[in-house]
Amino acid sequence: MKVSGSDPLSRLRDLLEKIGESDRAQRSEDRPTQRSADGSQTAAAGDMVDLSTRARELRSLREAVEASPESRRELVARLRDEIASGRYRIDGSRIVDGLLAEQDELDQ
Repeated sequence: MKVSGSDPLSRLRDLLEKIGESDRAQRSEDRPTQRSADGSQTAAAGDMVDLSTRARELRSLREAVEASPESRRELVARLRDEIASGRYRIDGSRIVDGLLAEQDELDQ
């Protein structure tokens, strides 16, 4: 079994950053402007931003990613190394115990 690619949290952070950059660019394009006395354009006072449901979800997701512990990256890196070197061993009884415990929780 081969694990490839980069850390999923890192990829998600990159994606969220790209979305944030796109949102910021869109907001600056949509911002109403007014002409000042010297003829230059300035942002109108009292601008309002109404976030869509998707934008609010993305913001929540970004906050969750940013709050995730860095130790998870270390765990993923360690497991990736163990798998690549052939040292990773699957404990079938541990997996079965976990599945049975999860099923017990669902049954209650």
